[in-house]
Amino acid sequence: MRRAIFIFFGCFPIFTAASLASDGSPGASKTFANSWGKLEFRLPISQHIENKTVLSFQETGLPSNGTKSVAKAVLLSAALPGSGQFYNGSILKSIAFLVIEAGAIYGHIHFQNRGNDLENRFEADADRLWDETSYWNWISILSGIAFTPANMDALREYERNNFSHFLPEQKSQQYYENIGKYDQFVVGWQDFRKQILNDNLANLTYQDYQRGLYNGEDLTTISPSRNAYVNLRADSNSNFKRATTLITAVIFNHVVSALDAGWSARRHNQKILKANIKMEGYWYGKEFVPSLVVGVAW
Repeated sequence: MRRAIFIFFGCFPIFTAASLASDGSPGASKTFANSWGKLEFRLPISQHIENKTVLSFQETGLPSNGTKSVAKAVLLSAALPGSGQFYNGSILKSIAFLVIEAGAIYGHIHFQNRGNDLENRFEADADRLWDETSYWNWISILSGIAFTPANMDALREYERNNFSHFLPEQKSQQYYENIGKYDQFVVGWQDFRKQILNDNLANLTYQDYQRGLYNGEDLTTISPSRNAYVNLRADSNSNFKRATTLITAVIFNHVVSALDAGWSARRHNQKILKANIKMEGYWYGKEFVPSLVVGVAW
């Protein structure tokens, strides 16, 4: 910001009279103008300066009504993108930030709801088409441990020692992920068990599992029910990811809008001409010399 300072000597009575006239006292301007150079005018001033330079009157930041608060602009846009721009008078930018905000929030809600709907569908399909009892019966066949409630800890121990993953005890997110993702759980899918194994779980050996093949077919894709389930779950996760991305966009929009509002307010203030006016009195020898100091910043 550039500044210029001008000092005028000997004009104190005129400007002071003009300032005092605003107090509503009649004839103030004429009284002070006519008293220039008279003892009765200088004596009252001398009572206040006490042999020191005195600041008589001061007006700063003129004109100041058009300036913008940088902090206010930042806080407004941080709370609601575009509001800081509206405060600064940038209507088009305000609308742009608001449209981005509304679009991102709408998109997040849409994809979040879509993801939830698909999640409910694939979980319902899993509960209907994948059988946990058949899976543990197969583990029992491989391990030689009877499938009974008392032997569940032993069966789970065998599972952990011989397979890459385990079946969670609760139907959690990992439960629904594992049964579709890993080949060891293929025996639980109804179509594979009934149509390919003919309800004989012993037909799928541990060696078949290790090779990832059954009668030359890939275990990963051998069950159409499992394939449809995996695709449905992937679609659900894709929608959740889109929803998360849009929430990130909302946060980013708040940050960018706040920074832009603050920068715009600062630029706005820099463009406004500011004048600082102050009245000062100095002793020169035995005479009091009034002066007007004008500071201009732009």
